[in-house]
Amino acid sequence: MDLKFIFFCFLVILQLNFGKSENEGSGKIVGGQIMDITNVPYFVSLLFNDRHICGGSIISESWIISAAHCGEGKNAENFTIRSGSSRKSRGGKIHAVESVYSHPNYSSSTLDNDFMLLKLKEPLEFDAKRQPITLGESYMYYQGAHVLTSGLGTTQDAMQSSEFLRGVVVEISSSKKCKAAYPSMITKNMFCAAADKKDSCQGDSGGPVESVYYGTLLGVVSFGIACADEKYPGVYSKVSEATEWIESVTNIGADMRK
Repeated sequence: MDLKFIFFCFLVILQLNFGKSENEGSGKIVGGQIMDITNVPYFVSLLFNDRHICGGSIISESWIISAAHCGEGKNAENFTIRSGSSRKSRGGKIHAVESVYSHPNYSSSTLDNDFMLLKLKEPLEFDAKRQPITLGESYMYYQGAHVLTSGLGTTQDAMQSSEFLRGVVVEISSSKKCKAAYPSMITKNMFCAAADKKDSCQGDSGGPVESVYYGTLLGVVSFGIACADEKYPGVYSKVSEATEWIESVTNIGADMRK
């Protein structure tokens, strides 16, 4: 059995038995567990004027994918990427951004097609802490599928700092439940995921949603009402609906799909 899949099963068991971690919090994921970057080496912190604002995912040596709403009104030269670190404010390497591309059909009012691609000035050097994640396919999105989202956003716990990377496993919700929670807001380019008292939150936007079973990138953290509210699952941009655009901009090709 794949070691990565074994790790995620272990993470699910941890969450079911222990809920939130106790001491060393990380301002981010609600109800998750502290993670080492080697377990999610595709994760990066998106910095604007040297401050973390969103998450992102490595999809090739030169390209990062994040959420378009993270880049609204901002110039590419003010963005940098921190890779290879499990912490928000230190460690890893800082990379300059050359250019930024929001999805041509992105809507700031509805957050439809909430995707942004960032091209780095210099390519990444892959190692244990920096690896690309492949793009998921449409058949991987089904009700009840476990997905891992990771980030550096708020934990909603005053006893936890905002410094350490966290991950949380949630389940893809039914389309009916998703649309009922957000009437007239959910499009074919979105999906919902939730779990009891577990969710992505502010500061996690743009971060990855990985299929626990396939190890591929299924989503980008987009929006939600409150955090870990049972009535409102988190909403994520559906990567499989943007594959053609991603490939056309980055020239990554079909080898980045699995």
